[in-house]
Amino acid sequence: MANTWKVGSRWSSWGNPNASIKEIFIQNNIFFVGGEKARKRVKQIKVGDRIALADGIKVIAVGVVESEAKSLSNYNIGEKVDHVKTEIKEDLVDGWPMAVRTRFYPLEHDDQFNYTYREFIRVVDLNYISKIENLVTKYSEDEFDIIPTTSNINEVLKYRYQVPVYQRPYSWSKVQIDKFIMDIFDRYWGYNRDALPEPMFIGTMQLSAKPKNGYIEIVDGQQRLTTLLLLLYVIRQKYEKDIPIDWLITKVNNGSQQALLNEVLNVNIDSLNEKTTNIYEQNTITIKYLIERYTEDESDSLFEQEFDIDGFIKFLFRKIIFVQIKIKAGLSKTLQVFDTINTTGLSLAGSDIFKLRMYEYLKEADGAFDRINEIYEKIERYNSGEVKETDINGILSLYQQVLISRYDLPNVLYDYNHNRFFDELFNNIFDIAQNNNFRKAKEVSLNIEDIKILIDVRFQWRQGYYVAEKLAQCHTAEDYCASHQIGWSRYSRYWILRFMFIHRFPNDADKLPSFMRQVSKYLFIYSIVFEKTVYHAHRTIRQLMKEMYKSDSTAEGVIDSISNEIQKDIPNRSSSRDSIINVLNNGIAYSAKKKNLVCRLSAMFDESNIESSSMDVIQPIIKKLYHDALDIEHVHSTEDNSLNFDEKLQNSIGNLVLLDFSTNRSLGKKPFSEKRPAYQNSIIGSVKKIANENLEWGEKEALIRKEKQIEQITQYLYES
Repeated sequence: MANTWKVGSRWSSWGNPNASIKEIFIQNNIFFVGGEKARKRVKQIKVGDRIALADGIKVIAVGVVESEAKSLSNYNIGEKVDHVKTEIKEDLVDGWPMAVRTRFYPLEHDDQFNYTYREFIRVVDLNYISKIENLVTKYSEDEFDIIPTTSNINEVLKYRYQVPVYQRPYSWSKVQIDKFIMDIFDRYWGYNRDALPEPMFIGTMQLSAKPKNGYIEIVDGQQRLTTLLLLLYVIRQKYEKDIPIDWLITKVNNGSQQALLNEVLNVNIDSLNEKTTNIYEQNTITIKYLIERYTEDESDSLFEQEFDIDGFIKFLFRKIIFVQIKIKAGLSKTLQVFDTINTTGLSLAGSDIFKLRMYEYLKEADGAFDRINEIYEKIERYNSGEVKETDINGILSLYQQVLISRYDLPNVLYDYNHNRFFDELFNNIFDIAQNNNFRKAKEVSLNIEDIKILIDVRFQWRQGYYVAEKLAQCHTAEDYCASHQIGWSRYSRYWILRFMFIHRFPNDADKLPSFMRQVSKYLFIYSIVFEKTVYHAHRTIRQLMKEMYKSDSTAEGVIDSISNEIQKDIPNRSSSRDSIINVLNNGIAYSAKKKNLVCRLSAMFDESNIESSSMDVIQPIIKKLYHDALDIEHVHSTEDNSLNFDEKLQNSIGNLVLLDFSTNRSLGKKPFSEKRPAYQNSIIGSVKKIANENLEWGEKEALIRKEKQIEQITQYLYES
């Protein structure tokens, strides 16, 4: 019997309810524990056990165990834990904790429940066990099911079949037709017509579990089923037998394949043209010729059987056997099963699957496939140069954020990758499967023209700069710095807000810089006050995105909204301003994220012409502050024993400054007097300013600089 376990995502004593690493667990389908007792206990876990994942106060996900406990080093996730505290990250990268592979299902808000017991434990309370089991069932049911059955032609003729639009055209060659028909006759009466009929297995055929418009879709097997149809057509015509041939249609190539098939099925077999280029006609003629060859009475052998057409039809209908696999899942999972079964067959990327599902969504209207292809072609045209700014996956990911925001879908969907999002969205729209996260799926309207607009908006940004004239004129060097600060923050995913703003407010392009500055400030605050990403910040930005797409929203209102968030107190901290001052008054050198964000912002203040809108000014500033190889330099280094220096002050913003990599490496740990000439020649304004304004460097100078930097940063965040 499966056990039930509770595990927390506050992976240390320093965590708090707003500082969880649940994203690592959920996104990687894994959890790990580190304490000695927990590591002993986790070894008792078995495959199939249930997991409740808590985030300080509530259970926010449930899961099913898929492996026994192993060292974390087996799972290769070191590069995905950049936002956790430095000493903890080192433990994780070293693989010291024990980890368990688990399929997690994030819970909607209404399904989350309080469970504050902090340790990793086995759940014994029957009420909790029942609740967790019910949630696992609720979120996993209908997710995936394979229904295999053994079938013959009699079973096939009970249904109607459709070759879906994403399949390739019918293409069996004469060699393949020869072998197929030869194998059939070999099983029917043996090589010398001296054997009894034997069953013939022709492999697996993968079909959709649910008919669409009265037809079952063929995922794998169209070549064999189509050839069987042509064989039955030949028998129907040649021997005047009442055999149905209206059970298969093809949607490939916008109906052109069906037209070619109709050219065969709707005429008399004697009128077929041997010089045709129609593949269906070519193969039908080949089948007719092979049947005539295999049934000719060429010998008076005592053992040779005469051809009995009724017996042959009975053999075809009963003894041609295949395994029919019906997949109860979304199209992407169905195709994944196909790839596993048939490694030489169709292989589609997630973006191709979107094309197919969108075609279904448009109800296969005339010209729908061409309209969908225009999206892909538009991206290709934009990417025709040497630099490819983004691809269809980037556009679909952006469209996902727009749809979630516009239709107020659950926030958990922001964390889905776009393939999963659209797969489950279409599943719910088509009633293939139901997921509570998509209970509003029928309200969602997908629009080709909307995607085209997003493509135009997205490609207005090329190689780090806006190329649209109106947008470019609005931006100063400081605005571009603000955008790049988002990329360096713990919340870099929200750099796409610039595209969403222009998409939502196309007539307010001049307000974009103000909006992005405020977003950048907000994310800067939450990136340096906390040691990792916190849910409160994610929720705030996601609510901002949803506010942006409300029907009555305005650009000014959205900007005011994020500006107000900057001024609010930080949860579990003091006021926002006091929290920032507290961080900046202490050492920041221990945190790569903090020192990079703070020192780059500080360096921006000391660059000349920071308010310039000239690209000749902007590009060099952005290049040196955000793209070139830089170090965070201690002006007074630890090895410099010429002066006493308070350690906290030494590791503060008062003594830390950006310096180009090559210069820093050449200076080593020299005293300030020897560094000063190199500082004066630096391309970085901050370090040049230090050298020009100071003949020596000690605690007094570092303290003065720290106070000035704190004042400058707080004024920028809260007053400008």
